[in-house]
Amino acid sequence: MKNLLKVGIASVALLSQSMLWAQMETFYCPTGGQYANKGMSEAQVIAACGEPDAKQLLDEPAMQQEKVEEIIYALPIENLYEYNRIMNPKRGGGGYIPISFTILKNKVVSIEVDDDEVESTSLCQRRGVQVKIGDTRRRVISLCGNPSFTNKTTRSIPLGDGNVPVSIWTYDFGPYQPKAYMRFIGEKLDSIVER
Repeated sequence: MKNLLKVGIASVALLSQSMLWAQMETFYCPTGGQYANKGMSEAQVIAACGEPDAKQLLDEPAMQQEKVEEIIYALPIENLYEYNRIMNPKRGGGGYIPISFTILKNKVVSIEVDDDEVESTSLCQRRGVQVKIGDTRRRVISLCGNPSFTNKTTRSIPLGDGNVPVSIWTYDFGPYQPKAYMRFIGEKLDSIVER
């Protein structure tokens, strides 16, 4: 029983170490005898590890995960004279119209009215006052009241203006060493993977 317990503890310790290794932000470069660290520039990585065996420039923009919140209102259609008269005369009375505001970093980044994307809307409780892209979350709540629903999630958002280049550098240190793949966003080392 004691031997079985020792084997179980040793297995958990090895598993924990491999999980920690996967989360490390540095890589030892055997050819240069130095470490490459997350956040280093391309020139610093070349000084530490030498020139990579391959460089690949990716076509897609650099993305980052951001927390977003959707604030959703279900407004009775019969109370929305302007919507019925101008935007949707075929729909008739009765039912609800969904209005959704997507909030990123406390700012409205998109607005949907009845599944149509719009730049602004005045359909909230304080008629005639526009809620528009760029407004704060607080302004939406103050003009539209408490939402019917909220949804918090994460989305992939382009980094910067969406034109930040992403490249993958590959280092092959021979048959007895794992390959190293280094991802650069702009000119900064963003992540390191060994395989």
